Amino acid sequence: YGIFVLDEAHYARNLNKQRAGCVELTVRSRMSIALTATPVMTGPMDLVNIAKWLELPGIVNSEMARFKRELDRARRKEREKRQKGKGDVRLARVVALGQVSKDAIEDKIKQANHDWIAAIRVIYKGYMMRRTIYSKDNRGKPISGLAPWVESSLLVNLTEEEMEVQRELAAQLAQEGVSVDSKGVGVSLFTLICSRNTLWEGRAFYLSIRQALLHPGFSKLSGYAFTPEDELKPYTDHPSTKIDAVLSVLEWHLGHCCRPPLEYNTDSHVYSQVDAESWPWDPKRDNPDGALPNDKIIVYLAFPSLNWLIKSAFEQRGIHYQEINGLVNTAQRSAALLDFRTNPECNVLLLSGVGMCGLNMAFANIVIIVDNLWSAQEDQQLIGRVWRYSQPKIVAIYRIIARGTSDVFLNNIGFQKGTLHSEFSGIEPSLRTSHTQGQKSSG
Repeated sequence: YGIFVLDEAHYARNLNKQRAGCVELTVRSRMSIALTATPVMTGPMDLVNIAKWLELPGIVNSEMARFKRELDRARRKEREKRQKGKGDVRLARVVALGQVSKDAIEDKIKQANHDWIAAIRVIYKGYMMRRTIYSKDNRGKPISGLAPWVESSLLVNLTEEEMEVQRELAAQLAQEGVSVDSKGVGVSLFTLICSRNTLWEGRAFYLSIRQALLHPGFSKLSGYAFTPEDELKPYTDHPSTKIDAVLSVLEWHLGHCCRPPLEYNTDSHVYSQVDAESWPWDPKRDNPDGALPNDKIIVYLAFPSLNWLIKSAFEQRGIHYQEINGLVNTAQRSAALLDFRTNPECNVLLLSGVGMCGLNMAFANIVIIVDNLWSAQEDQQLIGRVWRYSQPKIVAIYRIIARGTSDVFLNNIGFQKGTLHSEFSGIEPSLRTSHTQGQKSSG
């Protein structure tokens, strides 16, 4: 072959059939080109494996093995620190109540990752071309031509029952003996939920406490857990604070074009629009003939099996929606996407992680993130489904965050892997920068 081009190259980062095929095609081609928006999915070894099948010179296996040993050693040290913690601070209480120290991610694991990434950048130097939606042309203007997207974080107060379930789940994890030094709380949590060797406690945290944030009935706690009969009842029989917030946002935007986003006052429990003067959309200027259609909205939830509750709420409100997740087959997914794109009566799409790669949904312009995403890269992937070339409107991003819970905590540390990607790509490795570049905050 002349040129071998692979899109979504990160799928060939592991020892699997995709990578085996890439190795063979690279050998048979004069030139190989790998395209990916997320080169670091799990850790630095992803980059090493991609470089190997691309046959980039400069990879010294003994050096890569040394960096891997140092990273593994750092992980062991953090694990020992967690096991030998002298404080009485419980990790479970931290993840439930959203407490985190300033130096939560300033640990040896981060330093080991940083050192390894720096060495890998030397290997890729001269072979990597980075273009993002933020890249500028020779006149210093963004090549995308897109207006910055606007973010609105809705900090909502859970009900006392919802908070009580969070406390009970925290107590259950605490009984498992998960205790850490008070100065290492955030570090140990990051080790638990973000390392490759994820422990049981991390999975329990994600599946129990996180799911219960949507509704106490998903906690499986006695006296709270949903029964099969509950799924047949109307949504108003078992409402959810976070779903109610989604409904408020939908009610505000559906049937309109580029309305200013909402903000939530946690003291008065009242939703109101942001200052209209700060909203960069002018209907007379940006849509003078009224030709643009009404807004289409994506609602992101991490656990598709729990979607029955929000679908019940939609059906009770008469909201026409479609759904794309890992539980639907390819034909159903294509049909759902077509209806969402072309049907003027269908303006809401329920989406899970399966829909974040490879889909162009620039016909939608509002994203409501109900469950925090696992990493900065996934977050940018989701936003990039709508904030991309040919988008004619202002893109609004909502984050529904439960105050005083792990929502706040994960929103602070969930972008750690984004720093690995930033360091590899050569941009400023700042959590704030990687999360806010190109935005205008509205709340």
